[in-house]
Amino acid sequence: MPRRTCYWTRKLELDLVELVKKREFIWKPIGNTNHHIQQKYKGFAEIATILGNGFTELEELLDEDSSQIQKEFAITLEVTQQAVLHHLKLLRMIHKQARLVRDRWVNIRSTFNHNVRRVIKSKLTAKSSNEIYVPCWPLWKPLQFLKDVYSKNETNQNVDVNKTGIELVNDPTVKEEVQSDIEENLLEIRQRGQRTDRPRHRGRVHLELKRHRDSDKCKRVLNDLIRTIAPLTETPLQDSQQTYWFFGKHVVERLNNMRPLDARCATHEIFELLNKLPNTVLET
Repeated sequence: MPRRTCYWTRKLELDLVELVKKREFIWKPIGNTNHHIQQKYKGFAEIATILGNGFTELEELLDEDSSQIQKEFAITLEVTQQAVLHHLKLLRMIHKQARLVRDRWVNIRSTFNHNVRRVIKSKLTAKSSNEIYVPCWPLWKPLQFLKDVYSKNETNQNVDVNKTGIELVNDPTVKEEVQSDIEENLLEIRQRGQRTDRPRHRGRVHLELKRHRDSDKCKRVLNDLIRTIAPLTETPLQDSQQTYWFFGKHVVERLNNMRPLDARCATHEIFELLNKLPNTVLET
């Protein structure tokens, strides 16, 4: 759902800058970051109540005065449905106003940082003082307290970036060690376009392996059948083949549990498979 349009006059923007300036936790960073989100939202809500409803649409405003709202909040024992709805509506309006104030402040601060960068760039390229860019923005002078924060952030970033570079350039031993570490890491990591030991075409090898496995599986099935039927032929089995007798017993039990027609067909197929085997396999 798109946000409603809000109207900011120059006077409201100047008042916003003054109120934010008094609350350093909004604009002044503490250490490397400033993530006091709840505290910032409370500050923006306070600023929204101080500024009033001049920057929002008239349809969204409440008709009751602030004194009546405070009286309704003071009555905690006899809370009615109307008071609860009114309280929720007020909280929703305060949250919306705080968000509008926050968005406007972020826009103002980004505009200020943009103008600061333009001024710094013009100082580097200007040949005389007349060529230096001077912003004609009305909020440029009231926002000068942000200039120190911007300059500190820029210097800290430049120092952090240049420290490692200066040490590497001035100290040749450190430079050699870092270069060797990088080379070792590059050797361990395969680069793009580099050949590997894996075969490019796996289809042919995969098919050959599959055929070999299938043939081994068929041989195992046939050998198991031969071992199971060996006691029926009254041929003495070796000691190593006595362990397969349970398989033959299981096959016989399954044949006995089948219907006579199915058992006859199964035995016929088994004997056909045995007849197709060479004599050398049967002897083994």
